This record gives sequence, structure tokens and C-alpha cells, in this order.
Amino acid sequence: MAKQSLGVHLLTLQRGDVHEMRWKQLQVALQNDNLARLPAVLEGLDAMDEELAVRQRAAAQPVSCSYELTPE
Repeated sequence: MAKQSLGVHLLTLQRGDVHEMRWKQLQVALQNDNLARLPAVLEGLDAMDEELAVRQRAAAQPVSCSYELTPE
């Protein structure tokens, strides 16, 4: 369970990094520069975020686990 949750956590961090970069470093920082390619770049980052979200949701799905109790 810990290994699975770590994988989900890492994907969550990646999504946060993409979102923060998109918003702070591109969308807000360049909003007044009238760059023709900026909307396409933002759309590309949105697509990347969605791809990571799909992976994140898949990684968060319940999986079967087996446990064995042994006497001490």
C-alpha cells in the first residue's frame, strides 16, 4: 500500500509542478506580451496535466493485496 501511495503522491507532485509552471511562469508572467504561441503552449501543458491525471487516477485504483500472519 505504501508503494502504491508513493506512486500516486509522485504523480500528484508532478501535476502540481506542471500547473504551477503553467500558471505562474507562463500565463501570468506573459499575459501582456501578446505572444502568438502562448495559447498553444498553455493548451499543450493542459494536455500534459490531463495525461498525468489519467495516470494518477489509474495508480490510485484499489489493488488486491495478500497478507499472511505468522506466529512469533
